[in-house]
Amino acid sequence: MLRINKNKMYNLIFMRIIPLIIASQTAQAEAFNTGDLPQGCSFTEKSEQVFSSSLNIATSSAKWSDIGGTPRTILNFGVQCSNTLASPVTMQSQIAGNVNWLGPARDILATNIPGIGVRLFAELTTVGGQCSGAGTLSFNNPARCSLQAQGSEIRSFNYVIKAQLIKTGNATPVQRQSVLHAENGSVSVVLNGTGQSSIDIFNSGLVAPTLITPASCEIMTDKNQSVSFGAVNRPDVQTETTVGQPQSTRIEVACSPKRAEGNLYNVNIKFTAGKLHPNDGYALSTNIDDIIVRFSSGKDNSSWIKFGDTIPLNYNSSLSGDKSHFDETFYWSLRYLPQKKNGQTGNFEAISTYTITVQ
Repeated sequence: MLRINKNKMYNLIFMRIIPLIIASQTAQAEAFNTGDLPQGCSFTEKSEQVFSSSLNIATSSAKWSDIGGTPRTILNFGVQCSNTLASPVTMQSQIAGNVNWLGPARDILATNIPGIGVRLFAELTTVGGQCSGAGTLSFNNPARCSLQAQGSEIRSFNYVIKAQLIKTGNATPVQRQSVLHAENGSVSVVLNGTGQSSIDIFNSGLVAPTLITPASCEIMTDKNQSVSFGAVNRPDVQTETTVGQPQSTRIEVACSPKRAEGNLYNVNIKFTAGKLHPNDGYALSTNIDDIIVRFSSGKDNSSWIKFGDTIPLNYNSSLSGDKSHFDETFYWSLRYLPQKKNGQTGNFEAISTYTITVQ
């Protein structure tokens, strides 16, 4: 009789993160021209800076928290006029379409990237003109500066727009560089002078960061699992055969960020044998040379898995909430090799370790 009391199959966890990279082209915004201003006016400042920083997003950060800290300047315009003008000069923010405003104050713009929103800020100053709406742009708070046509004195304004990224959900990208677009609409800065011209803040490519959420997974099932085959007898056979009943182990992990469309990362597992049977990469060796262990992901054991191969875990949408869950059940079979003709009996311990990777 061969008795196997303890068979520790998994006792080491090592995690390695392989980011998914999705690239896209960044467009350069088109600036206003001096010809957009009436005679007697000029730009004292005219600069645009694409928000293209690489930002890390902590999976533990709260919803509505900022990403990357201080807002970044993306537009900076200064206009100065003197004498009487053919027409007044106005610069203001303008919203088109059914823009989706999020957050407690409805001042965060939903974007095309899951879990990512943008908060816009206006810094407005004037000498001899009028400005309103400084601070956070929102659904009911446009930013506007104007200079009247009449007057002989020098009058001016400075109009600065800054952008800050906001976490709006748990499905933030593992790694993605992309131009952000306002969901269901657009936000523009419009200049009314000799005519009307505008800069679309999002569709012109002014907000194009690289977003990185270091993926992390927590093992939900026991990290160290044991398989016991109980007491078994060597059968009277001429070919390799299973002895006793196959035993199963289920492995489940919960990962952040949340898996979503456009952020469809996968989780894999790889088993490493403590000692392989000679010339057989599919067999875990034991201290009794005519007894080995094989495993599969199916109850029928129709296809053995090779130790060291990468095996995808199944995405389990029924378990997924704020995190994404992946799982798989593996079936371990004790196999007898009759050609060895070994009469040894007793207990043994065979060890396999596994590695979880995110890809």
